[in-house]
Amino acid sequence: MEIQENQSMRKCPYCAEPIQVDAIKCKHCGEILDSQLKARRNQQQVQNQSREQKWSPGIAALISFIIPGGGQMYKGQVGMGIFWFTIVIIGYCMLLLPGIILHIICVVTAAQGDPYK
Repeated sequence: MEIQENQSMRKCPYCAEPIQVDAIKCKHCGEILDSQLKARRNQQQVQNQSREQKWSPGIAALISFIIPGGGQMYKGQVGMGIFWFTIVIIGYCMLLLPGIILHIICVVTAAQGDPYK
């Protein structure tokens, strides 16, 4: 009986505790033993990290203040940036007040929102 038990057990390569041969994760130290599963988990962690915010709302607002729509382009929203650039320029051509109002709206929208959602 002990021979069968030893054949179905092996040592964990991380903590050297006895675990079953088919084990995917060590019950003692929590390490993942299956290399494919470990690779998938690492890939998921990288994807989660890449979803983190890679832009600064302050920088986006500053860029849009200098160049209307530039903050949206900085966030990766190129179409929205071109839209705001065009609308703000048209607003300034019409009259000063509509241009200023649209420019302020452009700066505020550049600083808000999450382009990754």
